[in-house]
Amino acid sequence: MKKLIFIGCFFFLQLLILGGFLCFHRPKQNIYPVVSVLDNKGTKLEQKHVEFNEEKGYKIQAYLPYTSYPILNREIVTFIESRIDEFKKEMDDFGPLTNQVYTMLIHYDTYSYKNYVTYVFTIFLDTAGAHPNTYIKSITFDKENQQIVSIDSLVRQYPNLLKQLSTLSLEELKHSEKFKEQGYQDIIGMLEDGTKPIAKNFRNFAFTEKGLLLFFENYQVAPYFYGSFQVTIPYSSLFS
Repeated sequence: MKKLIFIGCFFFLQLLILGGFLCFHRPKQNIYPVVSVLDNKGTKLEQKHVEFNEEKGYKIQAYLPYTSYPILNREIVTFIESRIDEFKKEMDDFGPLTNQVYTMLIHYDTYSYKNYVTYVFTIFLDTAGAHPNTYIKSITFDKENQQIVSIDSLVRQYPNLLKQLSTLSLEELKHSEKFKEQGYQDIIGMLEDGTKPIAKNFRNFAFTEKGLLLFFENYQVAPYFYGSFQVTIPYSSLFS
């Protein structure tokens, strides 16, 4: 009888030790389910993804809209998930820091014009470099034809569009308030490269009431300290 009690106590002690080990070594990770934001009628308007991994030293906070168009929703979710996965993989390669947390923040702005809606996402990344980086991604949707609109699809419809955007945006940028004090001559090479008539230079855009709004990321047309740029081209100058 004593032998059975001894064996039982032994196994119970082993379970306690194992449980303590697992508790102590579990990943310090808090992943909150995607939170839905509703209007007063219970309609889902947007979602928020929040994740904090203390062990790997990163945090993520991403906002994304929820629309009534499944094709658009899939495009948005695919983009957001791919950027989050890319960030996590990169942080795994970097390894945690002692006194800093790697950070990813994603938010968006909405633009509408006629049957078009555009969501422009700003992706802020702090990966302990010389300075944080900010990236832009626009997703435009044609509600009438139920399809994503890209710069490539616009160029197929209007073959001269890239040349028009290149010429007009370069002239607009030269008159930017950001160059008012020092001028742009020292960075004319960056301005010209960032506005060359190629699709990647004009992939971020939005249809607005005033015209086609173009977004230029940090480093695209000027050094980092100038920040990003926006240029609006009237529709009367395009799509001819």
